[in-house]
Amino acid sequence: MPKELCPSGPYIDQEDNNLTFNEAPSPITQKEYLDKQIEIILSEENRVATKNLLGHEPTRNELGQYFVESGQSDEFRKKYSHRVALRKAS
Repeated sequence: MPKELCPSGPYIDQEDNNLTFNEAPSPITQKEYLDKQIEIILSEENRVATKNLLGHEPTRNELGQYFVESGQSDEFRKKYSHRVALRKAS
């Protein structure tokens, strides 16, 4: 089973619940976060899955809707939201 990253940094091995301390992934900007999300939404894999569900070539809005309704957005948030570098208030 894959290892998941905890927001604090250590990995939890889900097979035996052991902690493995590795370096946390580097922070990303909000723009990088959104760009990655758009890349997934517009991907061929997402387009094919959406087309199979709808029975026609999906629009960009339908691709986004499928991304959310299929649970991909939740998985994306779990994987990337803790990496977004917060900007200081001016």
